[in-house]
Amino acid sequence: MHILVTGANGYLGSVTLRLLLASKQMTKITALVRNPVRFSSNRSAVPKNVEIVDVKNLFNGTFSLSGIDRLCHLAAGGRENGNPDDIATSMEFSRTLLNLAASERVPGILFASSQAVYGTRPPFWHEKDAPAPVSLHGMAKYATEMLLQSTALLVPGIRTSSLRFSKLVGPSPVLRISHSEPPHLFSWCAISSKRVTLPAGGRQLLDMMDVRDAATVIVRLMEKQPEDWPDILNVGSGHQISLLTIAERVSMLSETLYGKKLAFGLDKQTNNISRDFGMSTERLQNLLQWTPRYTLDETITHIMQLQEKHSL
Repeated sequence: MHILVTGANGYLGSVTLRLLLASKQMTKITALVRNPVRFSSNRSAVPKNVEIVDVKNLFNGTFSLSGIDRLCHLAAGGRENGNPDDIATSMEFSRTLLNLAASERVPGILFASSQAVYGTRPPFWHEKDAPAPVSLHGMAKYATEMLLQSTALLVPGIRTSSLRFSKLVGPSPVLRISHSEPPHLFSWCAISSKRVTLPAGGRQLLDMMDVRDAATVIVRLMEKQPEDWPDILNVGSGHQISLLTIAERVSMLSETLYGKKLAFGLDKQTNNISRDFGMSTERLQNLLQWTPRYTLDETITHIMQLQEKHSL
């Protein structure tokens, strides 16, 4: 089976590449990237036996999607905090890519969407719930979902699936440290003896999943026939955890591993409360007969070990 992956140099994509290569059903993996030289130079993020293709070659016709069995589209909708120009460019890329996939009748197209499409609706979210995105990121993800559904409706023989991922955290060759990934930020602060303040008393509820579990779901779906794919699939932990609990777990594990607690305080102003997150994963569990492998403590431990090793 020949798989084409976009976003292979990203946080999720770099983990997914390794798991795809480990699957006996995958005979060829092609990574479609914008900067092949830079991508190839990062050997920690690029496994061997991956064909690297410049996006320009797709657009100028020197690389065709003919013979591609699955398209794994992980580079769409821009970053969570991406600027409008980047998101617009990403949307144009998705439109062109899907048009080419439709013309070559690629049998299965899988897209990495986001819980952000649910927006203002109160959790727990189910796939049947109507989206209500409030961010540019969420709107772009939902718009791309619509492009996929239109492609599947207009071109017989093509199946698509949009995976609405929860917040992905955990070790990756492309590790991020920002406020949008609390376990990453808190772990770095604990190791670096930095103090952090939790907004709204740490009461915000989050749904987080280890990036390795997310990549496993992608591979498991790729191994199934596209006819068995649902149009929409929530992919997350299936439960909520408070920001305060995350900080407490990081503090405990950091003390155990490095003799350093996380120094944190609570900002109890109610006007700083952020919206809660949480998705039902019943459909995922029934489809794959699978539950996430990594516990929060394991994920945090592996984040700390990676940060300590590379002085991140």
